[in-house]
Amino acid sequence: MSTRLAMFPLGTVLVPHGVLPLHVFEPRYRVLMFDCLRGTREFGVVLIEPGRIATPIWDRGIAAGDHLLARLGEAQKSVYAAQISAAQADAAGARAKGLPPEQAARVIVRALTGRNPRPRQLIGADARLAAAVTMLPFRLRYRLTAARR
Repeated sequence: MSTRLAMFPLGTVLVPHGVLPLHVFEPRYRVLMFDCLRGTREFGVVLIEPGRIATPIWDRGIAAGDHLLARLGEAQKSVYAAQISAAQADAAGARAKGLPPEQAARVIVRALTGRNPRPRQLIGADARLAAAVTMLPFRLRYRLTAARR
C-alpha cells in the first residue's frame, strides 16, 4: 500500500532533518502544515527554479525605471542612466521571451501532484542554462558571465 506524501514548493533546498524557518501564509500550505503536524509529520519539498515568465511584473519594472529616471538629477543620470536602461531592456526582453504563466503553472502542478516528482524543477531554457553554468569551473564561469565594457 502506498501513501501520498504532501509536497511543499520552495525556492531553496531543504536537506533531510535540516531546519528551515518558514513563514507559511497561504491558506493551502497552512492546511498542509496542520495536516502534517496532526499526522505523520512528513512532507516532501520540491525546489522550483523558474526562468523568465511573461507576467506583468516586467511592465512594472520598466515603469519603475521610467519613474526613477524622471526623478534623477543630471549628475545622477550620468552615473545611473545606462544601468537603469539596461535593466529596462532586460525586463522588456523577459516580457517578450518569457514562458507563458500557464506553462510554468503546469510544471508546478505536475511537481506537486505527481507520484514521483523530481526534487528540482527547472522551468524554461534560461533556468536550465543558469543551472548548467553553475556546474562550470569558476574561472570559466567568470569569463562567460563577467560584465564586458
